[in-house]
Amino acid sequence: GLNRILSRCLAIDPLKRYGSAAMLVDDLGTLDEGGSIVARPTYLHVPSSWPFIGGRMIARGTAAATLALLIAVPVVGGAAYLTSARLTRNALVQPDPKSVLIADFQNRTGDDVFNQLIESALSVSLEGASFIDSYSRSDAHKLVAQLSKGQRVDVPHAPAVAQREGIDIVVAGSIRSEGSQFRIDVEAIDPVPGTVLASRSVSADDRDEVLGAIGQVGAEIRAALGDTTSQSAIANARETFTATSLEAASVYMQGQELVNSSKYKESIPLFQKAVSLDPQFGRAYAGWALSSFYIGDRQKSDELYKTAFGLTERMSERERLRTFGMYYLTAGQAYQEA
Repeated sequence: GLNRILSRCLAIDPLKRYGSAAMLVDDLGTLDEGGSIVARPTYLHVPSSWPFIGGRMIARGTAAATLALLIAVPVVGGAAYLTSARLTRNALVQPDPKSVLIADFQNRTGDDVFNQLIESALSVSLEGASFIDSYSRSDAHKLVAQLSKGQRVDVPHAPAVAQREGIDIVVAGSIRSEGSQFRIDVEAIDPVPGTVLASRSVSADDRDEVLGAIGQVGAEIRAALGDTTSQSAIANARETFTATSLEAASVYMQGQELVNSSKYKESIPLFQKAVSLDPQFGRAYAGWALSSFYIGDRQKSDELYKTAFGLTERMSERERLRTFGMYYLTAGQAYQEA
């Protein structure tokens, strides 16, 4: 975390540096005393008698560093700026875009429902950060089959795919059962040297809590990679994958894999089963609508999209954008909006 801040201070391109001291103070507030990243700072009130920043809110644990910075950094016109009543806290700027390949997780539970489900739910959680995009896992499987005739995008194969495709980060891990509980371990890896950039673990009290636990660990990995989302939003990340049952989510993923292979007719029974298991599963309705459009049933597609639109409050922001984007691209025929 500290290295990220220093690198931005020293950037050759001025546009990549901090736009103000206040922005730098904000970013310092995302670090704990050991220099590791936390999601957002907590604040203490600074007395008005303190020079330059009287009455401001300063990140707890960084007040001394902040004062030293504001006093020592020579900025032309800085005194006038810092004493201005209009001084405001600038929003943190997210890091540069990063592509992520989620490797096949090791399923040590003996429960097949977790196959492919962990990876999909983690992808949704990670993409809650605007700078993260997940590489297509179906494309990754095709590449592995070409490169090594393998079937799994596991840790031995994922870095090779990442290097070939220019992917920044590989995310890998495992899920195992511990009595009635489940433990999920996740690592973010730099594929070239193989360095572990971040590792997190989380436990779920029972089977039904696994999806929420994946959302939580995904949010923690996002924060370790530089996400500046607020603590409250991080907490809400437990709800980023919006199926209420593992079975519904698993069946949905099977249908989505068929869509990715352009097997639209074959995918429809799986989406139908998903919504029968979870009638509020908006994402499954959207998938069903997309497949209906591609097999030529436009009326059914419109009906299903309307149902999905009525369930957008249960979707993450990316899910909502994808649902509306696919509608405009297909049934809506409104490419600019898409």
